[in-house]
This record gives sequence, structure tokens and C-alpha cells, in this order.
Amino acid sequence: MRRTATRRTFAGVDVGKTKISAAVVTDKGRFISRTAISTDLSRGGANVIGDAKGLLHKVIDNSGCDIEGIGICWVGIVDTASGVIEYSSIKETSGKMIQKLMEKEFGVPALAGDDVTTPAYGEWMYGAGRGYGTVAYMTISTGAGIGIVKDGSLWKGRHNIAGILGPLEVYGRGHSIESAFSGRGIEASASMALGRKVSTEEAFRLSEGGVEPCSTIIEKAAYTAAAVVAGTQCLVDPDAIVIGGSVATNQPGFVRKIGRYANGMMEPYRFKFPKGLRILRSELGQYNGILGAVGLLLDRNGES
Repeated sequence: MRRTATRRTFAGVDVGKTKISAAVVTDKGRFISRTAISTDLSRGGANVIGDAKGLLHKVIDNSGCDIEGIGICWVGIVDTASGVIEYSSIKETSGKMIQKLMEKEFGVPALAGDDVTTPAYGEWMYGAGRGYGTVAYMTISTGAGIGIVKDGSLWKGRHNIAGILGPLEVYGRGHSIESAFSGRGIEASASMALGRKVSTEEAFRLSEGGVEPCSTIIEKAAYTAAAVVAGTQCLVDPDAIVIGGSVATNQPGFVRKIGRYANGMMEPYRFKFPKGLRILRSELGQYNGILGAVGLLLDRNGES
């Protein structure tokens, strides 16, 4: 009689400025239980950590599984080696030893990573980047950034800031990469131009209807994002570039526009890319950070 392989299960949590997601998954990346809530920043960082713990307890209880470990994806700069949040835009969490806090709470090993590079590992291991040696993951969400998995290893850089390029300036002082094409940046540009509050979704809707200045704002956003994509291809030369994040997920036409601009910029190297750059949309959506953290936990144990 053929024996059935034992299912191994892990829990993961992804803490961002707008949402906290949690899930229980298998080592093969299959979901057993998952849920999400809005991040309540008004009560301070300690309560955000408490909410993350509570959400993990909920998905673990709902799954009925005995988990082997916990993966953590946290917004900001995280030292994966020590599990310390070095910097976060969530107040009162910088300096927190989030990995040890979760290990004490749940009694299993944990691993913590940041919200830029950790999702890249998730896409490489379980998502659109499966089967490629080197993958760059570009997130276009509330913010923007690049994560790189090089030959199967996550590239964090010497100071844990590789790919965290959102604050860098473009188009002159006061205009950062994030302000050019992130959801927050598009929203701010459209709101200022129209003299009222305009959501990211409305800005795209108005652009699709040919309404100015939204059409110009979206075109400029796509062009700037494409410049980052083309620059990443030249600098890292990955096998594939995966684009994800809430804006990319909700606006597939925006991703296609980025691809067209990026391929135009790479025209001098067309002989190397006769079929164009390999630009893929995320397959994991909002859960690539969780799966990336679990994948890194497995990699730390030599199991990925």
C-alpha cells in the first residue's frame, strides 16, 4: 500500500500600513486557513503587534493544524538574520525583536523579513517566478520597491536596503519614485490636480475615460515604473521580472503599459530579447509576503 506523505504546516503574517494578513499554509504553498483585517495605526505599534498575534492565533485555530514555524513579513527594514525591525513606518515598532516575540508567543521557530524582498522570495518559490534562477519582484502598492532573488538566494544587500528605492528622488527635488507611480503617489497627484480627494481607483477610471489630467498622471506613472524595470534588467539582468502589489493586481492594463514602455527603453538590446522582456504579473497577490517568509524559514533550515 502506498503511503501518503505527511503534510507539514506553517503560519505566516504580513503586516503593512493598511492591512494585516495571516494564513496557515503547507510547505508546498497550499493555503489551509487565511484572513485579513485593516491595520489600526491609531492605537500604536504595540497594539499592531498584538493584532498580528491575534490574527495568527485565529488562523491557526481555524486550521486545526499543529504548525512547525511562523513566517513574518513586516513593512520597513528588517534584519532577517536577527529578526529585528530596524525601521518601520508603523510607530513604536522600530527596534522590536519581532522574531523572538512571535517565538515566545507560539513556541515554534520564526523568521522575519521586510515587505520588499520577502514577497520576491515568495514569487520565486511558489508564484510567477517558479523555475527561474534569478527573479526581480517589483511591488506597486501603497509604496514601491524591488526585491531580488539571485540564483535562488534572497539579495538583501550589505545594509538590508537592497531594493528599497521608493524614497529616491526623480524629476527634481520633492518627487520620489514612490510619489511618481505608487498608489499613494498617484492618489496624491490626482487629488492635487483636481482640487479634491481622488482615490487611486478613481484616478485610473478617469484616465481610462480620457479625463485629464489623470490620463497624463497615469502615463507618467507607467513611464517612471518602466524606467525602473528597464534599469533593473540592465543592472541585475534577471531571468524574469514579476510585478505585484495592490495597484498592479487591480490594474492589469497598467502593468501592460509598463511592459510596453520598458521594452521600448530596451530597444538597443532587442537582439538579446527578441520576444521582449519577460515581465510577469504576480500569481500570489497579497499573500506573497507570507509565502516568502515561510519559504525563507524553510531555506534557513536547508529545506527549500
